Formats: sequence, C-alpha cells, structure tokens
Amino acid sequence: MKNVLLSADGPLSVYSVPDDVADSLWEYCLEFIDWLHHSPDAEAYVRNTSAGPIICFDESDFIDYLNQYVFQEQSTLVAALSSMTPPEEYKYLPHFNF
Repeated sequence: MKNVLLSADGPLSVYSVPDDVADSLWEYCLEFIDWLHHSPDAEAYVRNTSAGPIICFDESDFIDYLNQYVFQEQSTLVAALSSMTPPEEYKYLPHFNF
C-alpha cells in the first residue's frame, strides 16, 4: 500500500491505496470517471436537476469504487488535510483532483 493525495476542488486527503493505484493514479481515476458514465452500478451518483442529469461524486466515492469493484485490498483514509496545498511530508505523493 502507498499513499496518494486526492481532492475534489477542496482540501486534500491522504489515502492509502494499493501500489498499482498509486503507481498509475491518473489511469485509475480516469477509469473511475468512465465507470461513472457507463456502469449501471453508478446510477446512485446521478442527480436529476432542472438542467438535466448530472453526476455528483468526490474522492471518497473513488475510494469506495476501488474497494467495492476493483481491489480486495481495502483503501483507507490516512489524513484529511485542511488545505489544498500539501504539507512538506506529503508534497511528493501522487495527486489527483476530481
């Protein structure tokens, strides 16, 4: 397991994820976004608005997706940070902002 930084236009969170995810974070995040648009299992994330349907999710939903559909090895929250700028100890972790 390796740590990564994830956010959804808000403060960063540090998650422990399988090595493959950390090593290819962008690819896994983009696969998740594709899954949201095409999987019948993602219907819970669709909200109907007056402008039409929109997909609502954040980084914790990505972790749920990894845990439920991709890996048996469970990803977990390590730390919820109070900033969008990582402290020095997390500065060089892979990062994705949804």
